[in-house]
Amino acid sequence: MKIAKLLLVLPVMLAYTASAQNLRDALSKVTEDYTNMRNAIEAGNATRVTENSQGFIWDVRAMHASEMSDAQRRQWIGHLDKLMMACRGISQGRNLDAQKLQFSELSAQFFQTLKLFNLNKKPVYKLSCSGNVWLTQSATVSNPYVAKADKNKKCGNIDDILNVRK
Repeated sequence: MKIAKLLLVLPVMLAYTASAQNLRDALSKVTEDYTNMRNAIEAGNATRVTENSQGFIWDVRAMHASEMSDAQRRQWIGHLDKLMMACRGISQGRNLDAQKLQFSELSAQFFQTLKLFNLNKKPVYKLSCSGNVWLTQSATVSNPYVAKADKNKKCGNIDDILNVRK
């Protein structure tokens, strides 16, 4: 009898594991897009920022709600709208300063999205300096909003940490 129950539950468990892995892979891709965008902002390359923001939009839209739990699915729509609004602002930004402003908004919202799913492979640090927010997977402060030679490169405080889910 116990084996029969296990055989009934096993496909559901395997489907959930596969869905969680698919969602983790999708979030990893979106995180990579985010990191590329942050690096382009740091490099002062508005064209690359725009290109990476479009990749971010594409990859966020590729996330399937069917792979989310019911609780995640209920919250996802609100997250999706906010992510899309900030990212559209970045992709339509005519200059780097406008893109930086939207990137800060995107960073704050993306951190909340990562918290919702809690599937990150590495810790994610939410940092801020002078009202600008950014995310990184390193506790070392390197402010992407200022040039590498700027004395404020180390300006930033860790506001929150999303640890790796065990």
